[in-house]
Amino acid sequence: MAAWEVIESTTLSGTSTGVTFSSLTTDYVHLLVKMTVRTDLNTTPGYDYVGIQFNGDTGGNYGTTAGYGFNTTLGAEEEAANINGMKVRSTACDPENALMFGQIEVVIPSYQSTNQNGCCVGIGGKAGSSNGFNQFGGGYWDNTAAITSVTLNPGGGTNFNIGSTFTIYGLRSS
Repeated sequence: MAAWEVIESTTLSGTSTGVTFSSLTTDYVHLLVKMTVRTDLNTTPGYDYVGIQFNGDTGGNYGTTAGYGFNTTLGAEEEAANINGMKVRSTACDPENALMFGQIEVVIPSYQSTNQNGCCVGIGGKAGSSNGFNQFGGGYWDNTAAITSVTLNPGGGTNFNIGSTFTIYGLRSS
């Protein structure tokens, strides 16, 4: 039975404007990114997103669709093409307690394919002293190139905070 294998992992000892995984080989069929993350965005009610870009492309070739739950409110959002990265939520940010982090998982299927657009499916959430936020959704990259690097950026914030952890896994075909 195939199992997810760690390709690379990092825990931030300082703030960072982004994390890039560029050690992606052709050894795997699918990728999985797990994050325990917090940004320095200072907003109430204290949640943010993580931007995802493939192969360093910042040219507005992405789209995102998501459903979410915020406390007792359910909703959906869509950002069609022409955004500069896919978005997955939810990470904690200021003014929430500094020890609070959000957890996010993102699956990137068939990342080596050159006959379909790149995509990802994500789920994430965070609890808060007065609120919680959970989201599931997906995004696409309007490009058929094989994915050779994955860059994660703090959404509305400037930096990922100290202690944020990022791990990328690969799944072999058998």
